[in-house]
Amino acid sequence: MEKKRKIAMVGKKLSLEQTEEADLFYWADKTWQERIMEAERLRRLIWGYRLGSFPTSFEITGRKVLKSQLDNDDF
Repeated sequence: MEKKRKIAMVGKKLSLEQTEEADLFYWADKTWQERIMEAERLRRLIWGYRLGSFPTSFEITGRKVLKSQLDNDDF
């Protein structure tokens, strides 16, 4: 039984190539200001408002092992 809806569902199935092409056309139609606004929205979504701004440095943890420190018998 098909459910009656107040809003018509609009959509179509596309192949991967058609989807990529449609995405390129979508972004080509946007102005550079709209693209920048979307990039900023995604940056805030990923990094969150708590961090304040995009991180400018990263802390590297770990220890570097020199070849001279490796025991050749282990391999």
